Amino acid sequence: MNWKRIVIGGVVSAAALFVMEAIAGMLGTAKIYEAMMQRLHLTMPMDAKAFAFDGFVSLLFGLLLAWVYAAMRPRYGAGAKTALRAAIAVWLPLHVVGTGYQVELGMTTLREGAILSGAALIMVCVAALIAGWIYREGSASSRAAGA
Repeated sequence: MNWKRIVIGGVVSAAALFVMEAIAGMLGTAKIYEAMMQRLHLTMPMDAKAFAFDGFVSLLFGLLLAWVYAAMRPRYGAGAKTALRAAIAVWLPLHVVGTGYQVELGMTTLREGAILSGAALIMVCVAALIAGWIYREGSASSRAAGA
Protein backbone atom coordinates (compact mmCIF):
# COMPACT_ATOMS: atom_id res chain seq x y z
CA MET A 1 0.00 0.00 0.00
CA ASN A 2 1.09 3.52 -0.71
CA TRP A 3 0.48 5.20 2.65
CA LYS A 4 1.45 8.64 1.39
CA ARG A 5 -1.28 8.45 -1.27
CA ILE A 6 -3.76 7.07 1.28
CA VAL A 7 -3.17 10.11 3.49
CA ILE A 8 -3.33 12.57 0.58
CA GLY A 9 -6.48 10.93 -0.79
CA GLY A 10 -8.00 10.80 2.67
CA VAL A 11 -7.33 14.46 3.38
CA VAL A 12 -8.66 15.64 0.01
CA SER A 13 -11.75 13.43 0.21
CA ALA A 14 -12.31 14.64 3.80
CA ALA A 15 -12.22 18.26 2.62
CA ALA A 16 -14.75 17.37 -0.07
CA LEU A 17 -16.95 15.66 2.53
CA PHE A 18 -16.79 18.70 4.78
CA VAL A 19 -17.86 21.00 1.94
CA MET A 20 -20.59 18.61 0.74
CA GLU A 21 -21.96 18.35 4.29
CA ALA A 22 -22.23 22.14 4.44
CA ILE A 23 -24.03 22.23 1.09
CA ALA A 24 -26.37 19.39 2.14
CA GLY A 25 -27.09 21.29 5.34
CA MET A 26 -28.08 24.36 3.35
CA LEU A 27 -30.29 22.21 1.14
CA GLY A 28 -32.23 20.64 3.98
CA THR A 29 -30.41 18.14 6.18
CA ALA A 30 -29.81 20.84 8.79
CA LYS A 31 -33.58 21.03 9.33
CA ILE A 32 -33.66 17.29 10.00
CA TYR A 33 -30.87 17.58 12.55
CA GLU A 34 -32.58 20.58 14.16
CA ALA A 35 -35.79 18.56 14.48
CA MET A 36 -33.78 15.73 16.04
CA MET A 37 -32.22 18.13 18.53
CA GLN A 38 -35.69 19.45 19.45
CA ARG A 39 -36.96 15.91 20.04
CA LEU A 40 -34.04 15.35 22.39
CA HIS A 41 -34.42 18.77 24.03
CA LEU A 42 -30.90 19.77 22.98
CA THR A 43 -29.46 22.66 21.01
CA MET A 44 -27.33 22.26 17.91
CA PRO A 45 -23.76 23.29 18.75
CA MET A 46 -22.49 25.93 16.32
CA ASP A 47 -19.19 26.94 17.91
CA ALA A 48 -15.61 26.46 16.75
CA LYS A 49 -15.27 23.25 18.78
CA ALA A 50 -18.26 21.70 16.97
CA PHE A 51 -16.87 22.65 13.56
CA ALA A 52 -13.44 21.30 14.51
CA PHE A 53 -14.97 18.03 15.65
CA ASP A 54 -16.97 17.76 12.41
CA GLY A 55 -13.76 18.36 10.48
CA PHE A 56 -12.00 15.66 12.50
CA VAL A 57 -14.80 13.16 11.83
CA SER A 58 -14.66 14.03 8.12
CA LEU A 59 -10.90 13.43 8.18
CA LEU A 60 -11.33 10.01 9.80
CA PHE A 61 -14.04 9.13 7.29
CA GLY A 62 -11.89 10.29 4.35
CA LEU A 63 -8.87 8.33 5.58
CA LEU A 64 -11.02 5.24 6.07
CA LEU A 65 -12.41 5.57 2.53
CA ALA A 66 -8.92 5.94 1.04
CA TRP A 67 -7.59 2.98 3.03
CA VAL A 68 -10.53 0.71 2.12
CA TYR A 69 -10.12 1.66 -1.55
CA ALA A 70 -6.38 0.85 -1.39
CA ALA A 71 -7.13 -2.47 0.33
CA MET A 72 -9.78 -3.44 -2.25
CA ARG A 73 -7.76 -2.32 -5.28
CA PRO A 74 -5.60 -5.47 -5.65
CA ARG A 75 -8.69 -7.69 -5.77
CA TYR A 76 -11.06 -5.50 -7.82
CA GLY A 77 -8.62 -3.37 -9.81
CA ALA A 78 -8.19 0.38 -10.00
CA GLY A 79 -11.05 2.63 -10.93
CA ALA A 80 -14.49 3.98 -10.19
CA LYS A 81 -16.18 0.61 -9.60
CA THR A 82 -13.74 -0.21 -6.83
CA ALA A 83 -14.10 3.28 -5.34
CA LEU A 84 -17.88 2.85 -5.27
CA ARG A 85 -17.49 -0.58 -3.66
CA ALA A 86 -15.31 1.04 -1.00
CA ALA A 87 -17.96 3.74 -0.50
CA ILE A 88 -20.69 1.14 0.07
CA ALA A 89 -18.41 -0.89 2.38
CA VAL A 90 -17.84 2.18 4.57
CA TRP A 91 -21.30 3.77 4.28
CA LEU A 92 -23.37 0.69 5.08
CA PRO A 93 -22.09 -0.12 8.57
CA LEU A 94 -21.25 3.42 9.63
CA HIS A 95 -24.21 5.38 8.36
CA VAL A 96 -27.10 3.05 7.66
CA VAL A 97 -26.73 1.14 10.90
CA GLY A 98 -26.28 4.33 12.91
CA THR A 99 -29.25 6.03 11.27
CA GLY A 100 -31.36 2.89 11.70
CA TYR A 101 -30.55 2.96 15.38
CA GLN A 102 -31.58 6.63 15.58
CA VAL A 103 -34.91 5.75 13.93
CA GLU A 104 -35.43 2.82 16.30
CA LEU A 105 -34.82 5.06 19.32
CA GLY A 106 -37.27 7.67 18.01
CA MET A 107 -34.56 10.28 17.55
CA THR A 108 -35.62 10.75 13.92
CA THR A 109 -38.37 9.50 11.64
CA LEU A 110 -37.93 6.78 9.05
CA ARG A 111 -38.44 9.34 6.27
CA GLU A 112 -35.82 11.68 7.74
CA GLY A 113 -33.42 8.78 8.29
CA ALA A 114 -33.83 7.71 4.66
CA ILE A 115 -33.09 11.27 3.51
CA LEU A 116 -29.99 11.48 5.70
CA SER A 117 -28.75 8.07 4.53
CA GLY A 118 -29.38 8.91 0.88
CA ALA A 119 -27.54 12.21 1.17
CA ALA A 120 -24.68 10.48 2.97
CA LEU A 121 -24.46 7.82 0.27
CA ILE A 122 -24.05 10.45 -2.43
CA MET A 123 -21.39 12.30 -0.43
CA VAL A 124 -19.49 9.12 0.44
CA CYS A 125 -19.52 7.97 -3.20
CA VAL A 126 -18.09 11.31 -4.38
CA ALA A 127 -15.45 11.24 -1.63
CA ALA A 128 -14.48 7.64 -2.48
CA LEU A 129 -14.17 8.52 -6.17
CA ILE A 130 -11.83 11.37 -5.20
CA ALA A 131 -9.75 9.10 -2.93
CA GLY A 132 -9.59 6.45 -5.66
CA TRP A 133 -8.57 8.99 -8.27
CA ILE A 134 -5.70 10.18 -6.06
CA TYR A 135 -4.49 6.75 -4.93
CA ARG A 136 -1.67 5.10 -6.88
CA GLU A 137 0.44 2.13 -5.92
CA GLY A 138 4.11 2.87 -5.26
CA SER A 139 6.76 2.19 -7.90
CA ALA A 140 8.17 -1.33 -8.29
CA SER A 141 11.40 -0.35 -6.51
CA SER A 142 9.54 1.10 -3.51
CA ARG A 143 7.28 -1.98 -3.33
CA ALA A 144 10.32 -4.26 -3.32
CA ALA A 145 11.98 -2.20 -0.58
CA GLY A 146 8.85 -2.20 1.59
CA ALA A 147 8.00 -5.87 1.12
